[in-house]
Amino acid sequence: MTTGNHKDHNHLGQVILVLSFLFSGVLTLTYVWIDKNHPEYKGTLQFIVPTFTTGAITLSAYSAYRSLRQAQKDKKLDKAYRLIERWNSPEMLLLEFAAKQILNDLRNNQQSMQMYIEQAEKNNNQEKIHKLIKILNFLVEISICIENRVADEKVLKSFFQGIVEDYCEIFYDLIHFRREGKGNPERYKKLIELRSKWNGSAEKT
Repeated sequence: MTTGNHKDHNHLGQVILVLSFLFSGVLTLTYVWIDKNHPEYKGTLQFIVPTFTTGAITLSAYSAYRSLRQAQKDKKLDKAYRLIERWNSPEMLLLEFAAKQILNDLRNNQQSMQMYIEQAEKNNNQEKIHKLIKILNFLVEISICIENRVADEKVLKSFFQGIVEDYCEIFYDLIHFRREGKGNPERYKKLIELRSKWNGSAEKT
């Protein structure tokens, strides 16, 4: 996704670069003309030409730097919007539906999450749980993208903050069981850290 600001910066950079080359060309021609027709000014021009050339090079380098920074920013925005697009995909909607079914099962059977998981494992019927785990893994992926600064956090927070909060709160027992009961405390650690960061809590990970 390309923003208007990115186009403006690119256009400005191109204008600066073209003007720099044109100005350098004009100075070169002027230098040749004065050398032939007014040699008494040659010494002054020898000072002016390198000065303006250095300025033009500096402007070009700054323009390239700004373009690179903007390109990196746009890359992060693109990654953030792709993650949002994935969340809104039909596949993710099916996973969300399975998560809602789990909640309904827990209410109807008045079971704890741990009992529900153990029963599903015993009956070899873990399809809904696996779908829920895919959602949690996707939220972990978002956490890692933010931590490694490959996606724009501001955009992701504006869209996913409520989702992260809801899934961490509603399925806390599942997260806790898979971390502690399964002996893997690193599982979902990044997700819990992101939740804590966004809501300003000091939740332990």
